[in-house]
Amino acid sequence: MSAASVGLRSRSVSVSSDARFDWIMLAGAVWLVAGVAIDGWAHNTIRPLIDTFFTPWHAILYSGYLATSAVLAVTVARNRTPDLTWRGVLPRGYDAALVGVVIFGVAGLLDMVWHIVFGIEVDVGTLLSPTHLGLAIGGTLIITGPLRAAWFRASDESWSRHLTAVVSLAGLVTLLTFMTQYASPFAGLSVSAGSEPIWLTGSLRDGSDLTLSRVIAWQEIRGIFGLLLQSGLVMGPVLVVLRRDSLRPGDMTVVLGLNALVMLLTRGNLLALWPLLGYAIVAGVVGDALLLRLRPAATRPLAIRIFAAAVPMVFTTGYFLTALGYQGGVWWGVPDVTGTIVLTGILGVLLSYLVFPGDR
Repeated sequence: MSAASVGLRSRSVSVSSDARFDWIMLAGAVWLVAGVAIDGWAHNTIRPLIDTFFTPWHAILYSGYLATSAVLAVTVARNRTPDLTWRGVLPRGYDAALVGVVIFGVAGLLDMVWHIVFGIEVDVGTLLSPTHLGLAIGGTLIITGPLRAAWFRASDESWSRHLTAVVSLAGLVTLLTFMTQYASPFAGLSVSAGSEPIWLTGSLRDGSDLTLSRVIAWQEIRGIFGLLLQSGLVMGPVLVVLRRDSLRPGDMTVVLGLNALVMLLTRGNLLALWPLLGYAIVAGVVGDALLLRLRPAATRPLAIRIFAAAVPMVFTTGYFLTALGYQGGVWWGVPDVTGTIVLTGILGVLLSYLVFPGDR
């Protein structure tokens, strides 16, 4: 191999990002997530919804995208040289963010056309629109830039550098729970006494009766699914970051607290369900205490299983306590409540085996 080819290869490898670049990209990510949350709030609370693509909340969302895109474009332009590949012009971890910019831009243009042709989506259709899913994919790649950059750095970095990764992780979790809010526990307490189906009449299109017992089962299944989904969407990314040994005491409180705050604001439920924010923070504090005391790692599999089970179980318990203490009680039976709490813990343990297979 010639010296020239060695030199060319070295120029093709990205360098690590500096703190300034990470913070700038994090600011863009926060701006983007804020735009998503405000747009979601508008869909959830404003009636009738403005039937146009050109809204103030879309302006916030897309201006955040343009700001982040501009930072990446300027960085590419400044670093680009003939002997440097496109992956080498950005700091390590941010090449996927550039791909995200392209995906988000294409999906945004298609979304504008979609709205012009089909109008503004409502209810669950808002989250299942193909163009919105494309925006979510692109946004995820952009938002997780600081988190991926931290993956390539030493785990004992300063707190100021570490914080960019933690907030980026919180943004990832929040975007995942935002796109699945049709089953989110932050959308409302389906277990509270006021949500219990007590009377109905009617039939399904196939002619079968719409019985009360059937609706009760649907309502309960939705609640169970939502709590399991929330547990998985939180613990999946958290365990992946833990595998890199990049979680510190304090991180879980930040991630769960920010996620709960943004989701409750998005749903317009912060005043009605504020205790749920407190219980999310409590679950984060428990997770941080376990990180400090048990030090879960690949070499300590039992500690990982305990951590993975405890965090979702504490949050789920808080969910039921919120309904019990602030929403007039819980209409589910004791086996249903306790079994759901245990199920979320089991899900956490199963996810931990996927990320940390161990020897058993």
